[in-house]
Amino acid sequence: MKKKSASQSAPARRSLGEGGFFNLRVLIGLFVFLAGVFLALLGFGAFSNALAQGKGTKNNSSTTNQASPGTQTPDVVQMVGPVRLEQDLRSLPYVAPKPEFEERILTRYPRGTGQAGDYGTSGLAYVQGLLKSLWRPAPTMPGPLLTFEGGAETQFCGCAPPDSDGDVGPNHYVEAINVAFKVFDKNGNGLTGPITYNSFFAGLPGPCGSSQNDGDPFVFYDHLADRWVITDFAFPSFPGSSFWECIGVSQSPDPVAGPWALYALQIDPANITQLGDYPKFALWNNPQPGGAYFFTVNLFNPSFQGVRAFALDRAAMLAGQPNPTVIAFTVPIAGLGDSYSMVAATFRTGTAPPAGRDEFLLDVDSPLNENTTLTQVKGWLFHVDFVTPTNSTLGLTANHNPNALITVNGFVEAWTNAANFSIVPQQGTSDKIQTYLCNLSKLLEGEHWQSLLDAAQEAAEGKNPDLDHLTRSDRADSIANWLDSHGVSNAWDLAPTFVNAGLDSAWLAKATAQLPPTSYADALCWLEARLNLKSLVGQIEQSTGRIGELVKAVKSYSYMDQSPMQEIDIHEGIESTLIMLGHKLKNMTVIRAFDRSIPRIPAYGSELNQVWTNLIDNAIDAVKGTGKICVGTSFEHDQVVVEIVDDGPGIPPEVQSRMLEPFFTTKSVGTGTGLGLIISNRIVGDRHGGEIEFESKPGETRFKVRLPVNGK
Repeated sequence: MKKKSASQSAPARRSLGEGGFFNLRVLIGLFVFLAGVFLALLGFGAFSNALAQGKGTKNNSSTTNQASPGTQTPDVVQMVGPVRLEQDLRSLPYVAPKPEFEERILTRYPRGTGQAGDYGTSGLAYVQGLLKSLWRPAPTMPGPLLTFEGGAETQFCGCAPPDSDGDVGPNHYVEAINVAFKVFDKNGNGLTGPITYNSFFAGLPGPCGSSQNDGDPFVFYDHLADRWVITDFAFPSFPGSSFWECIGVSQSPDPVAGPWALYALQIDPANITQLGDYPKFALWNNPQPGGAYFFTVNLFNPSFQGVRAFALDRAAMLAGQPNPTVIAFTVPIAGLGDSYSMVAATFRTGTAPPAGRDEFLLDVDSPLNENTTLTQVKGWLFHVDFVTPTNSTLGLTANHNPNALITVNGFVEAWTNAANFSIVPQQGTSDKIQTYLCNLSKLLEGEHWQSLLDAAQEAAEGKNPDLDHLTRSDRADSIANWLDSHGVSNAWDLAPTFVNAGLDSAWLAKATAQLPPTSYADALCWLEARLNLKSLVGQIEQSTGRIGELVKAVKSYSYMDQSPMQEIDIHEGIESTLIMLGHKLKNMTVIRAFDRSIPRIPAYGSELNQVWTNLIDNAIDAVKGTGKICVGTSFEHDQVVVEIVDDGPGIPPEVQSRMLEPFFTTKSVGTGTGLGLIISNRIVGDRHGGEIEFESKPGETRFKVRLPVNGK
């Protein structure tokens, strides 16, 4: 593992904790998924049945489908500390973060190194998937009360992109990013920070206080005590023999003024070479009376060894007592199966869990074979007894097997694959967008990122040029050749996107002039993916706009929610009909010759729209979908006149006298019923007291509909 130094201002690197041992964007997606499963299962009472348990008292005992107290052997240790941090955070001396180095991704099963996978998805399938989501009921969640730039604005973590974690209390928002955190007020104003974890935990012994903090931060607000908790992990190196979790608990509601009680916890004193990766914290109000802080980590040495779950004596930490008790269990691979990254339930709001309700943890599998359909969620009960720690249990048997296997609707796991986190397919290619960002984070410095982002902004402002087919093809060839010569393997797939954005090979050369040559392929693929996404979003906007127009047209066409007979503007019905027939008119020229001054008339609007549909549809068939149609209105002798004219071959003279006969049609067999004109004639004549006339010759067929202004 090759180390690299990095300045605090260089956003191109990501720290080992931020991207080296996990990918927070992907695993937070897993965290959110499991949180959703928690809520759904609780709503359906799943845990009342699957993890049924009795109410207890201080010992927090449970009775059903759970290991009996004393049948397992927990690790009972004491935390180091506290070290009291009495000073205001604004006066903390600055201690630089630990130098960053090459990322190393650790997962349940060994995966690839972030290279592109071998499957893709078509643009059409992607758009269809996005459109499907449009039909789902809109959520009722209210919008945010306030949106503001956090640490990403100032890049105080020195990472691109930053992986952030945060929580909100009554008066503060605390954001933790990789190697530092910052405190804001509820209006988004910064109160202090960024504070590096090396600065914050400087007073602790061991790696936490020796400038060896590596990130993976977690911050949360304890609403029961009106306190704050900030954590990260620390270690000199991996592989290594000293791995710690650093934990700060505020001793007042004010995270800026403090004071803070700082603690350090060795991940596994009996197995000192095991790294505890991706810690995830939770608050639970049991065991009574003080509850516990729970957290889990994935163990690596350097391959995956299992999951370790901790229960911290919350009451002791809130009181700043020395050496609080910690109860821990390691769930080996035999107890996990294909799972890792267990997530503990947290009590955040609403009715508190009843006294004696054990903490529970959920997990889903991450199989060796990618794209596996999963149908189970695994559930563990964590029974904690700080009075008699040896009574504590986690799961069943010595391997800590799950207490319950909860059946759910099938879903496909998609958080890792053979290419590790490169899982977001791009239109028409086998590339995955995560690949580009991960690789670029290792290749680009701060000035490179700025150059690339400037180029992306300029490209996004371009428009699809009006080029003939030959010119467009020549430009695509030129761009593809340029891309190929600069190491872009799928050049012919990318070239059309750049052409559609109005770019050429000279622009690409200028855009990459400030970048290292080793980054060209990833930078250009990333840029093409952004442009592709912009194009797809534009298509979706046009599609949804078109859908809106159609819905409006349908309502207007049918006169939905309106009385059958009313005064109407004849033009509204004609326009609605043209919209409804738009798919047939897309290759035709439609001329509107409307006299907008003609008066409204009493009529059955939806019935007249059937007339316009029949006449315009006949005209479309006459010109075979590629000619010209003129729709006009005029006012003659107290009558509104609607004319529909096409430039088709005309109606043969020998059949013109039969045009209003039932079942007579000039269309080919199977395409006409011979009823359209007869129905239209009855609607106009019998229902409205009007008449239909027509005249036809080669190159011009004209239908006139006359409607009396005063009705029938």
